[in-house]
Amino acid sequence: MRLIRTSDVSDEQRSGYSIKRLFTKSLADYSPRDIGLYQTTIRPDSRCPCHCHNKLLEILFFHTSAVMMINSKRYEVLPKDYVIIEAGEQHEIIAEGKEAVVLTAVKIPNIIDDRSEP
Repeated sequence: MRLIRTSDVSDEQRSGYSIKRLFTKSLADYSPRDIGLYQTTIRPDSRCPCHCHNKLLEILFFHTSAVMMINSKRYEVLPKDYVIIEAGEQHEIIAEGKEAVVLTAVKIPNIIDDRSEP
């Protein structure tokens, strides 16, 4: 068992948002061999810019409302919604208005540098 207190994990600042690397672990006895669990906070009137992952699947759980652009199509995301992003799908998360967007992301496999911008 592992208890992860998000208040004990430092933020990594990015342009317009921050992430917390909540949990990464090699899973050598499993397929895929590793998984990443992240908490992302996008500041009000900001965004996580459009990008895609070439090799990983990303599962997003939203704690707040958000707007997502996926392959140039707009989606309104509600709290407690999950979004599954396949490898190669371009996506962007937007915090419109005065509230931050908070979500949890699961990356399978956890390839930290698997990100490209269009």
